[in-house]
Amino acid sequence: MKEKKFSDAINHLDTKYIEEALHYKKKPNRKKWGAIAACFFLAVSCSFFLLNQEHRETPSKLAPIHISELAASGMGFEGYLYYNAFQLDQGNPWNESMKIESMPVYINKAYDPSAAGMPQGLSEDEMISLLDYAVAALNAERLSIEIITSEEKNIHSVPIEIQAETNLGKISVASDGSIVYFLPNGGLSLPEEYSFTYHNTTDNEAYETIAYLSHVYSDLLGMKEPMAVTWGDYNIDGSYSRKYELYDSYGNDTEDILHYSLCSASFSPNDEGELYLIRIKNALLTAEKTGDYPIISLQEAEQRLLAGNYQTSVPLAMPGKEYIIKAKLTYRTGSMEEMLLPYYRFYVLLPDMGYDNGLQTYGIYYVPAITDEYIENMPVYDGHFN
Repeated sequence: MKEKKFSDAINHLDTKYIEEALHYKKKPNRKKWGAIAACFFLAVSCSFFLLNQEHRETPSKLAPIHISELAASGMGFEGYLYYNAFQLDQGNPWNESMKIESMPVYINKAYDPSAAGMPQGLSEDEMISLLDYAVAALNAERLSIEIITSEEKNIHSVPIEIQAETNLGKISVASDGSIVYFLPNGGLSLPEEYSFTYHNTTDNEAYETIAYLSHVYSDLLGMKEPMAVTWGDYNIDGSYSRKYELYDSYGNDTEDILHYSLCSASFSPNDEGELYLIRIKNALLTAEKTGDYPIISLQEAEQRLLAGNYQTSVPLAMPGKEYIIKAKLTYRTGSMEEMLLPYYRFYVLLPDMGYDNGLQTYGIYYVPAITDEYIENMPVYDGHFN
């Protein structure tokens, strides 16, 4: 599995670079942001959110779940190019040996019923509090602020994003709870020992880079036990594009799956191998738990898949059982998802979509993971996307 505990990765770092990481920036002035932390920072933590959820009573009668249509995301369909199936590892912590009988389902308050793809959920005051948290965690000084409303998109006059210019770069907070930090001057150089590229960095080098960045930006990330994840895929010319990600592995198996799917951070380099931006998502900030729902096994999910009870953006019907490569338990997120619920995400080899250079296409097919009795509109593939 292409994931690694931060503590494992950091053991491979030269001690002088650990020291550089620890002293790379000043620690925030605790007096400066103590009041903010007291009222908001704990809400940013996925672990804290889930801890609170555990103490809420699940309704004695679970409401039926309406399955959202699978939303389009960009051009093409959801699929990946690899030379062999062994490369199909994207760091999802779920495995079939986990004894999970139920998973939480949430109402997604960031859902956009207009289908315009506009983030929503947090109020203006909550967004500003989240922005202030990020500014303080970076020990930065806010210079200016801009509130962007959906009125500019001719939808509704509500804040959808707040941007702040600081002395250390730009910070953007969206109403779905996501934070994007743009480093100043188009990017920030890392110590020369670290490789941080999309195309020419090895797995081990990527883990060391993620470990370094985890130390440097630990206050902003707010994770108790960061889990490093690095993976990528190929384009049709055979060029590999790597991703650098983290999620908080503090918790049980269910919480790890939630953290991986709904609460994570990613680091992006520019063409010079400098840190260009940090993106933090936390879909649970705008989620309301409806209950813990019993889930089906992987074998039952496979039966649903073969029966056509799935959703996909792949322009082909599922080609057959022999082409199923693997599956992972996950959540879908975004403004087009009315409910946040568990799915089995199947990776399927598409036999007629290979390339002369040896690359094979693996398409994604989603099967709802909760039991039949709680699904009011079981999806049926009808030969086209949506």
